[in-house]
Amino acid sequence: MNIEPKPVCEICNDTSWVTHGDGPSAVTARCGCFATGIRARRTAAAKIPLRHDHSTFASYKPRNESGRAARSACEKFAEFWPDREGLLIMGPAGVGKTHLGIATLREVVNSGASGLFCDWRLFLQDIKASFEDPEMSESDLINPVIQVDLLVLDDLAAGRMSEWAAEVLQVVIASRYNECATTIITTNYREDLVDRIGTRVRSRLAEMCQPVTIVGEDYRLKERRDQC
Repeated sequence: MNIEPKPVCEICNDTSWVTHGDGPSAVTARCGCFATGIRARRTAAAKIPLRHDHSTFASYKPRNESGRAARSACEKFAEFWPDREGLLIMGPAGVGKTHLGIATLREVVNSGASGLFCDWRLFLQDIKASFEDPEMSESDLINPVIQVDLLVLDDLAAGRMSEWAAEVLQVVIASRYNECATTIITTNYREDLVDRIGTRVRSRLAEMCQPVTIVGEDYRLKERRDQC
């Protein structure tokens, strides 16, 4: 016996349309589930890692004044989107840089913009893998990073910055710079960032992004010690 599946939305029976009123005065409009579905698709397209499925402003627990200031800067960024410059979030490992970047991305995507989370090291690995895939090109991976409304480029300059990696970075930053595309960058480097990414890229980031610095110890290591 075949059983018809229950509609996800019982208001519109998954048609995405609802009719208000009767007769000639009836008005047809989009059901509320339509906007919810769009937001869900945008969030999925942002490729937020499962580890950060619950990373929001509310769940971020600052451990000092620098953390509170960083959260405030990110909240203001989301509030005034798209009329904000990007953010360059700097600090040691384990102070919540990625958490705040993703929380900001989530808010912007929910407002209707396109967004993408991009782990710098994994991005380079994916490009290298495309060299051996006849159905995938380097531009197939780089174009979405260049074209998205808001890019969160996580852990910039982590790993070995080879000449090839530096060229990829220059293409991404130069393209977004030229198009006035907004970018949030997180990195463990601060004063020595220029040594990792070069003078030209660092100069463009200075114009593109507001610097945000978080100080403190690695909360992951601290929590592990506290459990012992």
